[in-house]
Amino acid sequence: MPIASERHAMFSIQSQGHFIGMHTIRLRYPWTKQRHQDESDASRVNVPERDEDVADDESPCATTYTRNFNRPTGIESDDRVWLRITRWQGTLVSLRINGQPQPIGTPPLEIELSKQWAPHNQIEIQIDPAGGNPVRFDGDVTLEIQTGDDAVA
Repeated sequence: MPIASERHAMFSIQSQGHFIGMHTIRLRYPWTKQRHQDESDASRVNVPERDEDVADDESPCATTYTRNFNRPTGIESDDRVWLRITRWQGTLVSLRINGQPQPIGTPPLEIELSKQWAPHNQIEIQIDPAGGNPVRFDGDVTLEIQTGDDAVA
């Protein structure tokens, strides 16, 4: 799999008369933020979270972020799609796409979705606090769609 910088470099390259491109969709709003300290304390937030989305007196606790989205139209069967998460504060402990566990790691994190997404999708991300600081989702979450001849693995 090409790394993100290599995929972005492919944007608008012509290859033997066929367009090869990269399209980015930002998944900014609406995310549901559920702090596990108070199960009734769900709120809608932007990702990346803005300063006003995080209370000054917020105590560190496990937090789950959930986002529903539809599969974009025009995606062909040979196009490749990645979910890219650039940054978070805390420890990523769980990532699920449509209820299915995904590999986790450190940011930036990329997961190929090409074969596992549906017309209606859900991302669920659980982050635990680290270093006594509250959890914060302060990076971008995007769908990176690679089209054209180079999309075929």
